[in-house]
Amino acid sequence: MIATMKMTAERAARVADLGRRVDAEFSTATELRHDLHAHPQLAYEETYASELVQRELGKAGIEFTAGLATTGVVGVIRCAHHGPEARAVALRADMDALPITEATGLPYASQNPGCMHACGHDGHTAGLLGAARVLARLAEEEPEALPRPVKLIFQPAEEDGAGARQMVRDGALSAEVGGVEVERIFGLHGWNDSDVGTFKTMPGPMMACTLAFRVRLVGQGGHAASPHETRDPVPAVAALIGSLQSIVSRGIRPAHPGVVTVANVHAGEGAENVIPGEAVINGTARTFDLDDRAFMERRIHEITNGTAAAYGCAAEVETREGYPVTVNDPEATALMVGVAREVLGDENVTDLDYPLMGAEDFSFYAHHVPACFGFVGVRPAGRASYPCVHTPEFDFTDETLRTSMRVLCGVAVH
Repeated sequence: MIATMKMTAERAARVADLGRRVDAEFSTATELRHDLHAHPQLAYEETYASELVQRELGKAGIEFTAGLATTGVVGVIRCAHHGPEARAVALRADMDALPITEATGLPYASQNPGCMHACGHDGHTAGLLGAARVLARLAEEEPEALPRPVKLIFQPAEEDGAGARQMVRDGALSAEVGGVEVERIFGLHGWNDSDVGTFKTMPGPMMACTLAFRVRLVGQGGHAASPHETRDPVPAVAALIGSLQSIVSRGIRPAHPGVVTVANVHAGEGAENVIPGEAVINGTARTFDLDDRAFMERRIHEITNGTAAAYGCAAEVETREGYPVTVNDPEATALMVGVAREVLGDENVTDLDYPLMGAEDFSFYAHHVPACFGFVGVRPAGRASYPCVHTPEFDFTDETLRTSMRVLCGVAVH
């Protein structure tokens, strides 16, 4: 467990003041989240969220730059005492939704058929906007409370679109955007397996890197009564799915976590008496080691080609590197954990039990500057379970906004 930070009387007073300021902005942040939830858009199409962010930053008197990575927005809060050489602490939120039909039945449910905020990015964006309002007011009333500039990064396309990579390429971390360079960056994500009011993270590698793959096995179709006249890709793809599991169990060092998942399979058009001419699978490989990822990629090609040949089929294999490993800087993590303990209470802050096989494009920021990414609970009190992210029933719990705002503001003023 990361050591607890002792809080001075002055720091305790600042934490209490931040709590009051967050409470004063909570209802506005909630309204913004409901608005965002009702108007979801997919990666690089987040015009509604982008325009809302720009409008709210403008209303708060925060200077901003729009148009990064298509729909991204970067705001900057600074005070006169910071000086021209001051470097910023950055706070990040993602804005994109998922191609899922919502089934929550909420009054603010998605108005866009087939698209919903099933991963809580509405809450991430609204939480950062709420924190921005608090920090902007603080900069105006007590500028000395902000020891350094604050950069507010609202990015598109976290869901497999690598929006963070494009934000970095467009200068979000550099002085080219907003006139101030980022010293370190922090981000939060809602977590359905944890209670509202809680926070958890860990130093070091904490989310996996990914490799996406698509395999097409081409045989020769025909009548189901005459398989000897065909080169049936169905048993070939069945054998392939099983063989791919040997990549981790027989190829990766047992102490290294890894997983290969075939996510979907397609062969034929539904007729029970037709052997199809081809079969297609799509999936991902995940690990915390880039050498292991390279090994997985090589073995996917080798096993696919060998299996196809054994069944008389031809093979086409496409692979695509996904997000890098998300690595939390130890010092940045200690800072964020310490702040979370102050603003949420020691009993509500824990370490992650183990690194997660999910992937996050926050990793692109962490590759350039010290970073920490953490999770805030969204499961309401008294609930044994809560709908998982990426499901039609998920909703980012309003009260979690208060948690997010307290942690983000606390990091900014530390």
